[in-house]
Amino acid sequence: MLGTNNKINRKLARAIHMYRTARVALLVLDPDGDWCGELKELRQEDIRGPGKEADESNGRYVMSWIWMTRKPDNSGVGTEAEFNESMRVEWTKTRARMMRWQEDL
Repeated sequence: MLGTNNKINRKLARAIHMYRTARVALLVLDPDGDWCGELKELRQEDIRGPGKEADESNGRYVMSWIWMTRKPDNSGVGTEAEFNESMRVEWTKTRARMMRWQEDL
């Protein structure tokens, strides 16, 4: 379990570094480009899952901007329906894993 957690943390750190490096390069190449509104500065508090924490109420919960960015595809635009479908698929996979783990216990 600890090895899996370390592996996930290394992947996360790599992704954070790649994003920040790419954003700095874009700032140098095109400081006032259209991308500025979409690719924001990645702060540590932005790096969290799409769901709310246990101690947050529904009225005060604000989803991190990283979950609301559009997915790049051939047209350069991702739709809200695609985002919702991808989250539904991830939720279903995670729920199936949880149910298997509970069965194993």
